Amino acid sequence: MNDNRRKPRRWQGQPMRRGLPESLMRGSHAIAEARRRLQATLRLVPSAASISTDERELQLAWARAQLHARREREGIFGEGLFFEPAWDMLLELFVAHLEGRKITVKNACVASAVPQTTALRYIAHLVERGLIVRQRHPADSRSSHLVLTDEGCAKMIDYVSRASALPTEPEE
Repeated sequence: MNDNRRKPRRWQGQPMRRGLPESLMRGSHAIAEARRRLQATLRLVPSAASISTDERELQLAWARAQLHARREREGIFGEGLFFEPAWDMLLELFVAHLEGRKITVKNACVASAVPQTTALRYIAHLVERGLIVRQRHPADSRSSHLVLTDEGCAKMIDYVSRASALPTEPEE
């Protein structure tokens, strides 16, 4: 009797995923993560630990002012005119990071000011880009938190440092 059922592909005794052995898949993910961290380091982006308390307070004030200004703008011009859900979430996560708290996925969706399905797509994109990470809620397995990665935090610090240093009035 001939058994024509297909056996799982194996490489040197290891199961294979997407044509590659699982050990190579894990290794390629580790290499990609190391590459991403090295790139962030080589760009000489400041890390969260490298900023002073005064600078942290200034950055927190700037980020809060940006969030407030965005809501004021929406109040004046009406909803649906300005869409930057990823930026709204990054600002909210940056403020939460500086305040030492975590944001749930649900709260990040609300902060984005777009429908939940749209917000979830943006969250997936931010996770894919290595800017944020999902963490399981310690007390509620149905919920998870979003936090900035080291790279995401460093980029936000870099941006806020540059943006807050820009002159607010044109030079004469």
